[in-house]
Amino acid sequence: MKDSKPSIWVVFTALLMMPTIVLGQIAECSAVVQAALNATDEVCKDTGRNQACYGHIRLEAEPQSPDATFEFNSEGDTVDLAQLGSLRLSPMNVETNTWGVALMKLQADIPNENPANVSLLVFGDVELKNAIPDPILVDVTIKGPSNANVRRQPSNRAFVLGTLTPGTTVSASGRSEDGSWIYVVMPDGSNGWLRRSLVNSDDSLTELREINPSLVSYGPMQAFYFKSGINDAPCDEAPDSGILIQTPEGAGEIDLSVNGVNIQLGSTAYLQAQASGEMTISLVEGAARVEADGVTVGVPAGTRVRVPMDANLNASGAPIGPEPYSDADLVSLPVIPLEREVEIAAALSPEAILDLLVPVSGMWQVTQIGGTCGNRDSRVTSFEIRVSEDGSSFGSGRAIYNQVETGVYVFEAPETNTRFEAVITSPYSIRLTGQTGTGASCTYDEVWIYSG
Repeated sequence: MKDSKPSIWVVFTALLMMPTIVLGQIAECSAVVQAALNATDEVCKDTGRNQACYGHIRLEAEPQSPDATFEFNSEGDTVDLAQLGSLRLSPMNVETNTWGVALMKLQADIPNENPANVSLLVFGDVELKNAIPDPILVDVTIKGPSNANVRRQPSNRAFVLGTLTPGTTVSASGRSEDGSWIYVVMPDGSNGWLRRSLVNSDDSLTELREINPSLVSYGPMQAFYFKSGINDAPCDEAPDSGILIQTPEGAGEIDLSVNGVNIQLGSTAYLQAQASGEMTISLVEGAARVEADGVTVGVPAGTRVRVPMDANLNASGAPIGPEPYSDADLVSLPVIPLEREVEIAAALSPEAILDLLVPVSGMWQVTQIGGTCGNRDSRVTSFEIRVSEDGSSFGSGRAIYNQVETGVYVFEAPETNTRFEAVITSPYSIRLTGQTGTGASCTYDEVWIYSG
């Protein structure tokens, strides 16, 4: 009987062929990456403000409105972000030469007179949903007999922005979750919330889409939900699926809401997220602030933070970190289609992170003043900070700020209902928020910069 086992020669020949096969697969994978990025860079170079561009196959897009139609089926197609409801991209498949890549240009909160945009590059196994509804405008008329108050928030206790006299007609662009408030545009162009019971009721008000009060100032796709694959790159030359976000030069920090997490970004960040898992925000250049579950942390380049996610891709806990990221995980990021050239920062050591998120002693200056506390700080713009030797606290006048998280210091005075939180974005810059006052409390939102 013939021996059914392969001969030693056959096995040896197969072993010799294996490196050639593996090298061929790696070359194919690298070629897919390069072709996809070059194609996206070419066909999407003229993408306009608040538009999405189909960079590379394969994508599936759904409009915000079921009866809306748009062409977004092949490379180079563009669509207005306000119309885009959701986007699903294909993971990399070397055999079929497919790898979903889309490029978006967001205005976010960049002023109209500044033509620069935020770049958002989506690639691989990613599903993304726009959290900013495309508004349906409905005219409403104040029915009287009294003037109607327009408020900052959908609450009878919220600050009154203005009043509308009976008979005044304004446009409503959205409603609160329970439908008892509508969001209107006042005659002077400002926006606010108006009780629905104060306008002539009309069946068309049911067409208004629900608006999250915390996102009313956000532009198209400035807030979104997404999930991505993880550890799914088929070769070292390909990145794991995710999203790259880059702010333009000189635009300062941009506010974003991603999976319910508030991100103030002035740099380039790489995001991944899994339902019932974590969202990871890695800063490859610049710096950011990340807030979830009432906790804010500063994130310098070379680090990442992780935010727990529930099954619905909402933040379910406070940010973890900052901590060093893995250089090997980021070296293949597809930065070619981004507006600015990026040199990916080397991972910081834990010791370097601690050093970076402690302010320096010396003179500081208030460079940005916000909140509702009037002009008190416009008279006190320079002050001295003294930092303890171990970096666990610093003093500003009579206030002592104690470190509660890496890069976060808090001053509290319960007797005057005062609580200030100082987030260290670098040794030379601090973002201060908080409130004070035993009666009608007022709020602060300031930026402090080291001046020498």
